Amino acid sequence: MLTFQKYLDPLVNKLGEITDFSDVKMPSTIYEEEYPHLVKTATVVNKQIGLQMEKLKELEDQLEKQVYIIDNETGDDKKAAVKIYNQILKQIEGTVKRINHEISIIDSPYFGKIKFRRDANAKFPAGNLTAYIGKFAYFDRDSQTNLVTDWRAPIANLYYMNSGPRKGVEFEGPVGTQTGDIEQKRMFEISKARIKNLYDAKTGNSAADEFLLSQLNQKIGQKLTDIVSTIQDEQNKIIRDGINKFTILQGVAGSGKTTIVLHRLAYLFFTHQDTISSDKTLVIAPNKLFLDYISGVLPSLGIDGVETNTYLFWAKKAMKWGNNYVISNQPEDLESKEIKGSKDFLKQLAEGFESYMQEVLENVPYSRADLLYRNYYDIKSKSSSITTSEALKLSLEKIKSDLLIKNLTTGTYMQGISILNEDLETKISKYLTDKTNLFAVYRSVVSNMNIPDRIKKRTLSTVKKNKSVYTYEFEDLAPLTILYFMLNGTTESQKDYVIVDEAQDMSFSQIYSLFMVSKKDNLMLAGDLAQAIKQPNNIKDWIEVFDVVKELVSQDTPCEYHQLNKCYRATIETMEYITSKIDPLFPKTFLRPQAVLRHGEKVEIIETERAINSPNSQVDNLLINAIRKELSTNRNTIAIVARTFEFAKDIYDNLKKVKDIAENLVPIETDNYGSGIIVTSVANAKGLEFDSVIIADVNKDSYDNTFEAARQFYVAGTRALHKLYVTYPKGDKSEII
Repeated sequence: MLTFQKYLDPLVNKLGEITDFSDVKMPSTIYEEEYPHLVKTATVVNKQIGLQMEKLKELEDQLEKQVYIIDNETGDDKKAAVKIYNQILKQIEGTVKRINHEISIIDSPYFGKIKFRRDANAKFPAGNLTAYIGKFAYFDRDSQTNLVTDWRAPIANLYYMNSGPRKGVEFEGPVGTQTGDIEQKRMFEISKARIKNLYDAKTGNSAADEFLLSQLNQKIGQKLTDIVSTIQDEQNKIIRDGINKFTILQGVAGSGKTTIVLHRLAYLFFTHQDTISSDKTLVIAPNKLFLDYISGVLPSLGIDGVETNTYLFWAKKAMKWGNNYVISNQPEDLESKEIKGSKDFLKQLAEGFESYMQEVLENVPYSRADLLYRNYYDIKSKSSSITTSEALKLSLEKIKSDLLIKNLTTGTYMQGISILNEDLETKISKYLTDKTNLFAVYRSVVSNMNIPDRIKKRTLSTVKKNKSVYTYEFEDLAPLTILYFMLNGTTESQKDYVIVDEAQDMSFSQIYSLFMVSKKDNLMLAGDLAQAIKQPNNIKDWIEVFDVVKELVSQDTPCEYHQLNKCYRATIETMEYITSKIDPLFPKTFLRPQAVLRHGEKVEIIETERAINSPNSQVDNLLINAIRKELSTNRNTIAIVARTFEFAKDIYDNLKKVKDIAENLVPIETDNYGSGIIVTSVANAKGLEFDSVIIADVNKDSYDNTFEAARQFYVAGTRALHKLYVTYPKGDKSEII
């Protein structure tokens, strides 16, 4: 018997128990007030699950019969039977998904409640509105009532924007503004259809703070999850901000930048579904581990189809590059990276391309090259969307058609116009093809830039074709992508919305290339300049990015800037320690994070007998004791963060020698964020969070008393959710600690 029960949420086997409320005890009158709605919601949803389970059983029976038919048919009849089998299988997949969705609603249907007394006006009569706010809306067709309101709905804004009852508030609904008073706001912790905790916000922020603190304390190291129940006022404003603008979100470590931008996407798909779709949306992240870390957020909000990628793989995909395009194995050159990531290089690239194309047109192997030149610029002036390659092709076609018309009109070609015969046309076409080869264009443009000759020579030696293999350096990728779009257009790569996380480490060319594919200026950058640890640092101030957009895109581009100062990740003890150490080294203009609400353990400083990142070293007992202590607390993720990947690899190799530690080690080069002991570099840990963090070997060499070292220390320390350790080798303590 074919069955798909194993794909259902395990709670499906406990629905009878969950929806039996006969033994529920009411600790207070507030619970007595609230349980009737929860009972009704669970009962209605459970009924729908029952109907879907019956449907699943019927589909399973149909599928089994179809298997029998396939086994006994041949030829076209068998093909038809297989087609029907696939159709039934698709229906089963949809039904399983629907059942699991309904089960998740029974488990925790809502987290908030608003009672709103509406004032009468020209559009609306006076009345009372009660909204139970959850991750997904739920409508009871039998009673024609909305049991749960989606967190993205307009009325839910009242919940997020107000800490408790308040007079004279308003929200913008689909048919107009509604004004009135919030008479009640409540917050719920519900699991398995039982109210675990209930917070009644009377006045002030105390209940809201208690609810938030409860959620933060429960948080354990795991993949990033949704925050719909705890979205704060300042976060809510960013999530619900308007569209068709270029936006920068500057936020300190732990301020929720990543969750905010992903929730913003979910909000946009809900509110602007005719304008922005998930399958035309792009999220750029720093590495594959980070992509895995955030992979569950959008699906948990009911969103599928968003493209998430690193810049490298997105750019190669956009340019249709295969495996024969490889990064050169030349040693890294920081000066080259800094120059090619600068705004001046980007400006020279754009200007150089125009000059290059003008020179190409002036030197076409044709006596009347001026015709091609004139046609090209005439076509480009009439259509800003036409690509360079298309304009060149049309220019050549126009010459041919003009000559043909004149020939038919006068009986001969006009004196002074060369005959565009087949051989000449082929010669011109080959010339234009060669001159618009992407690598050839880039090499020529760079050769004429005002940059050091050494950088020019390096580019010519690395950006080239050798037989069937094309080589380039990573810093050349963004400029090449820009030129590719200038030559071929962006039609195939256009996106309704683009988000870049950890954008402080982007180059100006990378940002501009993403702007080129963003429709209606819908590009959002999220980052923290204090966490710009990737060398070299191209972005010193976000205002520089706005200036480049205004200069190279349009002065009329709408721009928005948001700033977040509160840290919701680390404890007050951890943040006070970190900020006290970085404060003397950070510029006064850089934001210092403000920890909120949550107290925890003190930061522990450990002096080890030796450097723990020494190759083939015996693992220090004090480090082992710290790791074992954290394992005993059942914390999911314990991260040992080293300054570089090479040091992290040495630590990893040493820890593999210790049996009980090795059993919990996560493979060092994994792209999957999971439970266990994770040994990683500061750069790879950026953006992630772990239950416990051990910053390894904070000595005078790895963490000298400089701004750059302080940045590294800041990033490493602010990964910790609950506990932070700092280690240093005996007699080699960094001034930072």
